[in-house]
Amino acid sequence: MHLQQLHDIAHLFCSHKIITYIARISDNVIHMRLDTTDYYIDLDKGQPRIYSHQHLLKTKQYNAPFDIAMSKYLYKANIITCRLDGMNKILQLSCVYKNMYKSVTTLFQIELISRATNAIIIQHDRVIAALRFYDSKKRQVLPRMLLTPLEQPNFTKDFVTNSPIETLNMLKREYIAMQATLLEQKRTKILHFLEVKKAKLMQLLSELPQIDALIVERDTQFMLANYILTHLDSIPNYATKVIIYGKSYTIPSAPKPSMASDKLFKQVKKTKQKIAHIHMQRENLESKITFLSNQILFAYHATNQELTILMPKKQEVKKEQKSHYASFYIDGIRVSIGRNERENIKLLQDSKADFLWLHICDIPSSHLIIHANRVGEHVLRYAGILLAKLCGIKDNKIVIDYTKRRFVKLTQGAHVVYAKESKLHLQLH
Repeated sequence: MHLQQLHDIAHLFCSHKIITYIARISDNVIHMRLDTTDYYIDLDKGQPRIYSHQHLLKTKQYNAPFDIAMSKYLYKANIITCRLDGMNKILQLSCVYKNMYKSVTTLFQIELISRATNAIIIQHDRVIAALRFYDSKKRQVLPRMLLTPLEQPNFTKDFVTNSPIETLNMLKREYIAMQATLLEQKRTKILHFLEVKKAKLMQLLSELPQIDALIVERDTQFMLANYILTHLDSIPNYATKVIIYGKSYTIPSAPKPSMASDKLFKQVKKTKQKIAHIHMQRENLESKITFLSNQILFAYHATNQELTILMPKKQEVKKEQKSHYASFYIDGIRVSIGRNERENIKLLQDSKADFLWLHICDIPSSHLIIHANRVGEHVLRYAGILLAKLCGIKDNKIVIDYTKRRFVKLTQGAHVVYAKESKLHLQLH
C-alpha cells in the first residue's frame, strides 16, 4: 500500500472510538471491528494490505499467545489515536482498556512492509506479543524486550488528508479488486485438486473386474479343482498345466496334485468373496465420483467464501487420508457429510448428541453434521447451502430441516426419523 493510503487509514481509524472485536481469521489476516465497521489487516509478506468488507469466514480458530494477547489488551479497548510511524509503512494504533481497577494503555503496531510484515502489541515500549518474533542484526522483536524502532527512509512526503468516508470507500474497493484476482486463482486451484481426485477414482472404477468375468474365473477354478481330484493318478507332481478335452489350462504348481487342488479351492473361495463385494466397491466409487462431480459444479459458480469452505487443507493435498465421510470447515467449525448410505450411517453413529444434524426437507439426501451444539446463523446457512449443492440440488429455493443429533433415530439403513426440528429456508442462486 502507498504511504498516502496508510495516512488516510490512520485518519480513518482515529474517527472510531472503540475496538469492538479483534481476532485472526487466517494465518496472516486480522479481523478488527472498530465501532461497527469491519477492517481486515492482511500481513501477507508478498502483498500486505488493509481492506474493508462485511463479516468474512474464519478458516480456523487461533489460540496462540499473540491471539490471547489481542483478546486481553485490545478487545473492547478505547482508541486514543492512530498515526503513521514517520515515513515508514507502519500504523501505530494507541488505545486504552479501562476496568474498575485500572487503565492499561497499549500500542498496536501494524507493520505493512513487504517481506517484513508484523503486528506487535507494545506496553511501556516493551513487546508484549507479536505475530512474528525474530532476532537479527538490524532489529530485535522479542518478548518483554524493548522494541527497536525502524530507521526512517531518506525522504519526506506531503500528505493530503482525505475524508474518512472516501478512505472507507477506497478500502471497500481494495477488497473488491483483490477478490476479483484471488477468486479465479482460488477457483482454478480447487478445480484442479478436485479433477485430479475424480480422475483417480474414475481410474479405480475402470480397473474393477467385471462380475461376468469373475463368474467365469470362479467356475473355471472350481472345475479344475474337481478335475484334479478325479485324476490324481494321471497328473504328475509339480505339474503346471492340464489338458481337458484338448484345451490347456494352467494350474498351481505343487509337490502333489491334491495340494494344487486345495490351492484352487482356496482361489474359488476368494473369487466368490470378490463377486459378493464387487458391487459394494462399485457403488462406493460411483457415489464418491458423483459427490466430486457435484463439488466441481459447485466450485464453478461458488463465491469466494464458498470456495474457502471447499479449499482443501494442506495436509490433505500432501497425503490423501482415508476418511469415513467428507469434512469441511465453515468459520473454523468442522462440518461432515456422508457421500453414500454407509458413510451416512457411520456419520450418525460417530456424532455426539449435542451436535447439529441437517437434512434436506422431503428429499432423499445426505446427512450433514455440524460438530458444535450452537453456531451463528451464517454458519448454519452455509452448511445448508453446502449440503444442497453437494447433493446436486438444482432448485433455486430449498428447505433444510435441522435439529440436535439426539433427536435423530436410525431406522432402516440410513433412513431416519427425527423430532424437534427447525426449518431453514435457503435461496441457492
